[in-house]
Amino acid sequence: MRLAFENKKVRDYIQRNYEVFEDILPLMYQPRSAGIHASAVIVVPEYVKGQKVECFNVLPVRKMDGLLVSEISGNDVDAIGLLKNDVLGIVELERIADVLRLIQQNYGKTITIDDILNGDLNNQKVYQLIRKGLTQGVFQMSGDGITRYIMGMRPDNINDLIASVALFRPGTLDSGAAAGYVKCKNGQETPEYLWSTYDILKDTFGYMCYQEQISQTAQKIGSLSLADGVNLVKALSKKKLEKVRKFKDKYFDGAKKNGCPKEAAERIWSNVEDAAKYSFNKCICGDEYLWGRHKTHGNKNAITIAEAYKTMNDLQWAKRHNKLSLRSKYLRCGYGTCWSLNAEKRLVINRVKDIRYEGVRPVYRITLETGETIDVTSNHRHPTVNGIKRTDELIVGVDEMYVRAGYVKEDTCYRFTDKGRINNTAYHSNANVEHYTYNSRVGHEGFIHRDTAYTRLKYYKNNLMKNYCEECGAENCRLEIHHINGCHGIAGENFNNLQTLCVSCHKKKHYVMGRTKMGCKGIYTRTSKIIAIDYVGKKDVYDVEMEAPYHTFTTGNGVVTHNSHATAYGLTGYIGAWLKTYYPTAFYTVILKHQKEKELPKLMREMKIMGGTTIVAPDINVSGTDFITDFNTGNIHWSLSRIKQLGVRGVKYIMEDRDKFGPYTSIEEFIDRIFKYKLKKYQYWDDPDTKEQYDRCPVNARGVKHLIIAGAFDKVENVLSVVERYGILARAASHLGFVIKPTEIPEDLRDKHYFWSEQQIKLSGMGEIDYERIFNEEKAPHFIFYPLSALNTIYEQSSQVSNPAICATITEVSEKSFKDKKTGETKHFGKVQIRQNTDIATVILWPDAWEAKRDIFTGKVGHMVISGVMIKYSDYEKKLAMNITPKSYTKIL
Repeated sequence: MRLAFENKKVRDYIQRNYEVFEDILPLMYQPRSAGIHASAVIVVPEYVKGQKVECFNVLPVRKMDGLLVSEISGNDVDAIGLLKNDVLGIVELERIADVLRLIQQNYGKTITIDDILNGDLNNQKVYQLIRKGLTQGVFQMSGDGITRYIMGMRPDNINDLIASVALFRPGTLDSGAAAGYVKCKNGQETPEYLWSTYDILKDTFGYMCYQEQISQTAQKIGSLSLADGVNLVKALSKKKLEKVRKFKDKYFDGAKKNGCPKEAAERIWSNVEDAAKYSFNKCICGDEYLWGRHKTHGNKNAITIAEAYKTMNDLQWAKRHNKLSLRSKYLRCGYGTCWSLNAEKRLVINRVKDIRYEGVRPVYRITLETGETIDVTSNHRHPTVNGIKRTDELIVGVDEMYVRAGYVKEDTCYRFTDKGRINNTAYHSNANVEHYTYNSRVGHEGFIHRDTAYTRLKYYKNNLMKNYCEECGAENCRLEIHHINGCHGIAGENFNNLQTLCVSCHKKKHYVMGRTKMGCKGIYTRTSKIIAIDYVGKKDVYDVEMEAPYHTFTTGNGVVTHNSHATAYGLTGYIGAWLKTYYPTAFYTVILKHQKEKELPKLMREMKIMGGTTIVAPDINVSGTDFITDFNTGNIHWSLSRIKQLGVRGVKYIMEDRDKFGPYTSIEEFIDRIFKYKLKKYQYWDDPDTKEQYDRCPVNARGVKHLIIAGAFDKVENVLSVVERYGILARAASHLGFVIKPTEIPEDLRDKHYFWSEQQIKLSGMGEIDYERIFNEEKAPHFIFYPLSALNTIYEQSSQVSNPAICATITEVSEKSFKDKKTGETKHFGKVQIRQNTDIATVILWPDAWEAKRDIFTGKVGHMVISGVMIKYSDYEKKLAMNITPKSYTKIL
């Protein structure tokens, strides 16, 4: 009808064929297809009116694929008084089951979830672990943000724990309920209980956190019946705020009869409506796309949100739709990236933390005046020019939403003279721009030669530019001219400010100078007015959760919308924390299997703090596709599948050979057995079943090298020091016939412990560098009186040691700038991120130190640094910070 209003041809067609459209009306909103709900289960009573009944007596039921299925809608189930539950499976329950199975197998104890929940919910040892923030791998509690929140709350009972997980959501954080609960819990504020709400809200310090509290409040204050209270909760759970407001008159009439003051009744009702806004998930339609990092168009060569979720969580669906490769990538790396709106209203790259299915909900389509659309639920939130608003709060013709405008080409050209336009100061300084003069002379025919920055650059390009990269030595690639000090107006004496670099090295040099990496500078946005909000029916909807600090994402149509949030599972979290407290080895064995690679350092650092469980290098005769644990010693052998470029197929191939022929006794025997068909010798075992079996050997020479460097042959070859791995590598190269390149194992680093430890970490994700040993070996006279400090305790020791020394690996070097408050001058300083195994810290070099030591740190990512530091409070960082001064002794290894 809307199209008919806008299009004369459609309007004329309807008027000529009005009978057809009248016949269509009864067909509208009829089911278009049949399908079995993924999680809905109808609970049928055993007795009805005192008589025992079967499900067939109360529902239309038939059998499909071995399941009893009822063709009845959710609304009809409610109408006849039956209960429909959505039973959603979560990976955490599988993890808990795996831990319980390991406990039974290795400790001989049979523990169930009921045993924990019914008999040990107030175990203070468990709450002590949670209060310390040792929550890595615990369901819903392992994120940095919620860990800090829980540590601030200091829960000591299950009500606090459930509330902490329930309150740590965007809505409650924005409303102040989350912070208010913590202040009341710790005695910093006195709880406020409105009229007659104490008994209902005493466990949550006056804050309405749960659906049950909403229902109980409506019944007690407004005299709503039990049925009305339940219906109120249902209306809230189905995101139908218009139905919630229908109870308003009934509530106020009941409150007046009960003697509740009008002001108190209004505040209580306001709290109920606020709870409706933040107590439940805000969702987006599964047919929408996410605008990924490398997409030229939002939906080109992409999959929908629904397809992404099914790819990750439904193996059979992934098989049917040829998404197994993508599923494997999702499982390793997550859902990838999308564009989020930052404080400057630009889009920056951000990671998609999770996607969750939230069932079938009413969906509304928002249409913008520039043609973009987005399909969302009525309470989904959106950033607008007038602030963050829910769909049902948007005003057509007034509110404007943010839309991706794309890249805007900027002026990055350097101008050598002051004629015409000046340089864009965001990219180039005008300090060395020359004054423009005519390039001629009276009485002289033609142009004259002058020695300028431009002619010197041109001369270097035509005559002196190398045919290889001066940084990495690459040849036969695109080469560019780099200005070492960053100023394009200076060639330097003997052209010492110019350098020939490949594209990759050129970028790295500019990153050190402050160049912004891809996706961090920000894509421009524009605003577009809302012209329509239309109901489009009930559809599958999903929560999309983005990483902090930006809680927005961009759809395939370029529309920016707000992050959704998660549901709390406090009891499940407590079970995980209980298992971690009493059976840490079994807990960590399971969690390591599921932990993402980027989260492993945090988990390993926590394991050190907890004690009792140790991760050891992989062993070719013990390790497998999963982490293998020796429960007698508490040692967890690193998984072979975590070693890069070995692959699950390669690991299984090795395990099958090991199971069939026994343990490996040397590196040579391992090569003989794995590559036996290719080597065409060694007849002392059974011949392979088929030639093809060994033609397709999934292990290659690189896999063997990585196994050796990861430490998989240390025990077999009786290795006492990591530097002995080179000898094993040399024997493997000779036996298998590959070459050890000097670029891979530099000769001057073969006897360095830290080099082999770094390579082990790089290739397998585990390993430790003995920084104290390196410090002692490289120790200079400057450090005779300065002890080496560990990064995780350096600030605690600052009161005893004013000038400690550090030894760590450089992971990032960047140049920052600030305006001097006194002079107004822009000054530059350096930020160096360093790492000691699993501990990470930042060192600041203020302008004087940065000017003196910029060259020392430039291009040294991956190297080690030994330096003296000062611990001082930083106004810039707003906390204690490590500073390197101009006089600090600094050495790069």
